[in-house]
Amino acid sequence: MTVMQDIRAALEQQIANVSGIPSSGNRAWENVRFTPTTNTAWVRMALIPVTSRPAVRGPSPQIRHDGTFLVTAHLPEGLGPSGADALADAIRAAFTVDTGLTSGGVTVRFNYSERGVAVLDTPWYIVTVSISWYTYTSS
Repeated sequence: MTVMQDIRAALEQQIANVSGIPSSGNRAWENVRFTPTTNTAWVRMALIPVTSRPAVRGPSPQIRHDGTFLVTAHLPEGLGPSGADALADAIRAAFTVDTGLTSGGVTVRFNYSERGVAVLDTPWYIVTVSISWYTYTSS
């Protein structure tokens, strides 16, 4: 696999283990058609690569890859914020600075995970969690 495929695999494996995350049928994957079911929670995930640069100068340096894993949770409106709060907290807890995830020989680490502002977009109450990740690979 490529570096990005390994990063994506590590992140998606971890999100699948988050307590309270909607079932796999209620996860919107990139470049896959998805139609949400009203009154059913669902999440959309996006891998956003930002940079891939040499970590040091010299021949054959390690390459540092940085990016964001954006998780957008959609919960049914009218239930109050507690469900969204709990899900956002569970997602953040799965991607802490002392977490390392490995797939295909690539270990992904995290700078931070933070919750964004929640918005109401009928029929959904939506909250985002931005997870800043990085990894080093051989050139």
